[in-house]
Amino acid sequence: MEEYSNVLDEVAAPEENDNINVELYVVVVILCVFTVIGTAGNGLVIYVYSRTRDKLTSTLFILVLAVTDFMTCLIIVPFTIIMELKYFRIGDNDIACKFYHFLITCNIPFSAFIMAAIAVDRYLCICQTFLHVMSRFRAKVTVFALLMLSLSLGTFTSLAVGVYERFTFNETYPANTSSFGNITSETTIVVTRVDLTGICSTNNLIVTNTMLDIYHKIYTSLYGIAFLLVVVLYILIVCNVRMRQRQKRSASLRCEISTNSNSPTNDFPTEAFELNERNPRENGHSNKVPKERDRKTIKMDKNLMANFKMAMMLFVVTLVFIVAFLPAFLMVHRLMPFNFVVFYMYFAHNVTNPFIYSFMNRNFRHDLKTIFNCC
Repeated sequence: MEEYSNVLDEVAAPEENDNINVELYVVVVILCVFTVIGTAGNGLVIYVYSRTRDKLTSTLFILVLAVTDFMTCLIIVPFTIIMELKYFRIGDNDIACKFYHFLITCNIPFSAFIMAAIAVDRYLCICQTFLHVMSRFRAKVTVFALLMLSLSLGTFTSLAVGVYERFTFNETYPANTSSFGNITSETTIVVTRVDLTGICSTNNLIVTNTMLDIYHKIYTSLYGIAFLLVVVLYILIVCNVRMRQRQKRSASLRCEISTNSNSPTNDFPTEAFELNERNPRENGHSNKVPKERDRKTIKMDKNLMANFKMAMMLFVVTLVFIVAFLPAFLMVHRLMPFNFVVFYMYFAHNVTNPFIYSFMNRNFRHDLKTIFNCC
């Protein structure tokens, strides 16, 4: 957890020099823009998707993401602005310090976990169509379980930070070694004291350094698992759709060859051929079953492509999250030089989702136009 503590100290920016001030003002302006655009955009997403009549699991996950992004832009980003303007020096307000880190730690993992759940949902919907594993009820249970996991992570982090710090030092006291009081010596005592620092940062008052180190490894591993899950599942989705398209083209080609080879020739009487053309039911044969089968096939193909387009849209959402969050993640682990402005760009993914939906979802664009035309 030492890396997190060091980065937190850099984010707090206690040295109030000119360079830090310029970067701070740039960060504040960017975060203000994120607050305004993100709150408005995600508010529209919530309004549009909450009015849809379909009971699809993808709609539920999009709504959960939109609510998470909305709360982030409305509460967490302004909270971050206040903390930065105060250089994380908040006096004896220990509750505010713990609550801020609780919100931050809940928000980011929850978004990552939801995107992993979306990848699982899209994989089951496209690659395992007939299993019907992910119902709307199971999706709600999944969201609740992931929320509880995120809340537990946030609670642990809040216990590891504060505005108080434990200091340990040695103090020497004179001590008499004679009953006559004329012989003295010095005694060294280890003194532990909790002092108010006024700076919101990590401490070991409740959670020990060993526990913090274990927690940090678990926390990092959860991100790694979510990332690998997303990458593997979307690769499987693309491979599955391409395989089906190749099978469809191959079947279509075989059908053309079969039709050409079975075309009527002069070996059959003309009258018999014409009679069969006029009365397709003769001899008990009917073309209704093939037509119904064709309709089902066309419907399945349309559903497949619709689900694939939805999966690609949600993959772009996930990709933007990874790109926005990765620099901050690397900075925390000292794999990338710390940059004050770039660090806070991880909030960008909370703002971009409405724009992704607008570009990649025709129904969402149509609903937005309807809303603005009514205004």
